Amino acid sequence: MNNMDLLANALTYMENHLDIALRYGYSTNESFTRAFKQVWNCNPSEFRHNTRFSELFPKIEKPLENGDAYMKERRHVDITELYDLFVKRSDCYFVCCDVKKMLDINDISMKAGDLAIIETMRRMENASGEEDVIFRIGGDEFAILTNSTAISYAQELTAKLKQDNERTFSFEGKEIPLSLHTGITQFDKSPLRYNELFTELHQTIKDCK
Repeated sequence: MNNMDLLANALTYMENHLDIALRYGYSTNESFTRAFKQVWNCNPSEFRHNTRFSELFPKIEKPLENGDAYMKERRHVDITELYDLFVKRSDCYFVCCDVKKMLDINDISMKAGDLAIIETMRRMENASGEEDVIFRIGGDEFAILTNSTAISYAQELTAKLKQDNERTFSFEGKEIPLSLHTGITQFDKSPLRYNELFTELHQTIKDCK
């Protein structure tokens, strides 16, 4: 089972649960639900109605043409929904996250990398408030758009994420440590263009490494 594909289908719900189960080798909806609960501690229906994740599996578009070599390596993704929400929360803070040593985890197994992404999202949801929204903005890069204009709130959220650094997740009997780079930003450009938002978020990640 590819956990990221499984989650993508569960989030988009272009198919019903049984169709998803059969696609990923489960003979029944019940066996699929048990596997899903092992990862998310809830069944797919509960996840559908309660999730605060958005754009977890964005469409990959073209690389950025501007900026330095680091920025040119970032894959541009469709963050339309993030931009639209940011327009409404233009004074709110972002908390940006990037998985440390992701290449090393992928060298163990691509499935281990998938689990690292899932564990990252779980930690981000646990740290976030009910009105905060989590977006995937790259392969292993994320942004939490808070619903707060107080930097102290963003700092508190970041501290919660850092508390979990070096905590392990399990993969085929191995305990793999997982840590996140975290950075905080608030934009003072008005209006901030769509492409500038993507660039600024990745620059925040770069600066926190």
